[in-house]
Amino acid sequence: TTNINDSFICYGAVVPDGYGCSYNVHSDSILFCLSSFSSCSTTNSREFAESLTDTLYEIRDLCTLVQHEQQTIALRRPSY
Repeated sequence: TTNINDSFICYGAVVPDGYGCSYNVHSDSILFCLSSFSSCSTTNSREFAESLTDTLYEIRDLCTLVQHEQQTIALRRPSY
């Protein structure tokens, strides 16, 4: 059937002190997959995930604020 929506993604950290990060955009969410080498003492996938989550929430809040301000400005415009 043509209704099958399947994806196959390969990713991973490519250097011992780095991270692998992939994402998949859905209609109402974004799925992230993160990796790092557990043998490296300077990387931490959990901390990276927390920082990424915090950053995405900040971006959402900023976009929401801008959208709200644009709607408020549009309501204040005089109609001629």
